[in-house]
Amino acid sequence: MDGQPRSALVAPVRAADRILAAVAVDYPRAVRTGLPAHVTLLYPFVPVGDLEDEGRPWLRDFAAAHPPVELEFTEVRHTADFVYLPAVPLGPLCRAARERWPGMPPYAGRFGTDPEPHVTVGLRHPAAAEIAAIVAELLPVREVVDQLWIGVRDQGWTITDKVDLTGP
Repeated sequence: MDGQPRSALVAPVRAADRILAAVAVDYPRAVRTGLPAHVTLLYPFVPVGDLEDEGRPWLRDFAAAHPPVELEFTEVRHTADFVYLPAVPLGPLCRAARERWPGMPPYAGRFGTDPEPHVTVGLRHPAAAEIAAIVAELLPVREVVDQLWIGVRDQGWTITDKVDLTGP
């Protein structure tokens, strides 16, 4: 990216914070800092300068149209240097956000147009298998996702908006 502030639309997964904390004990550089455990619906999201006029009004309407989502993490997956918890039930929310903002492909298109919703547990770390073993011992984890957040990344992350999912 170009170093400009970026926004992200995320669903916090508070119950997974304890997993990130457990991984950070032995592998602190594997765990991203700045935001609590979350599933990214769309990053980058609306340009920061357009949040007030476009992003925030849309988010309020979007959240009012969608009910809370129940998650149960029962498995951990990993590649050579990436560890994550699949969050399949959030797929419809991710796709709806991506369809509304087609000019903003998730992760700037690095992982295709519809990457799997997930909580990142370990990133860019060669001990992914060991990290996954730690995580597996802490599962299952259940969560009801009842909010969406807008985070803005400049020097670090700041949560600028929290909106409750209140739909039918």
